[in-house]
Amino acid sequence: MPKINANIFNKYVKQFGEDTFATDGTMLYCKICEVKVSADKKFTVIQHIKTNKHKRLLARRNKPAENKQQFISQPSNKKYVFSHDLFDKLVAKEKQVFLKAPSRVLFFETEAPGVPLPPEPVLTRWGSWIEATYYYCQYFKQVRDVMQHFDSNDAVSIKESQTLLNEI
Repeated sequence: MPKINANIFNKYVKQFGEDTFATDGTMLYCKICEVKVSADKKFTVIQHIKTNKHKRLLARRNKPAENKQQFISQPSNKKYVFSHDLFDKLVAKEKQVFLKAPSRVLFFETEAPGVPLPPEPVLTRWGSWIEATYYYCQYFKQVRDVMQHFDSNDAVSIKESQTLLNEI
């Protein structure tokens, strides 16, 4: 393979656009396909541009993002934005409220019949956290109503849980 002058690479970058090609002086790189392009002759560069892969990736790149998935952490026009830190604290405090407190469990079951107790997710089990988020999405109002009936001076976990529920 003959040694190619760096000026030829720069010429191709200028001719076909900096958004399509890049060079470091030793090779020609296609930014669209993310591959090294043989630049022995202009024909080989044009041949690369005419490949189906290059055309398909270029079309995908130029296509507007119609179906872009919006993640919860991105700002939205909705009233509530999910905060995983706040949720972590809420789950931990709710767990403490009902842990070794049969009177509170009984009160919860009488005030919210048919609503299961809040889950106790395990940090290393992602599935349990997903179940916990689903639980709070489904029963948030009922849990908040029950927690408001508890005396905040009874336990620190109750006070902190009530504070977190009021922030949400």
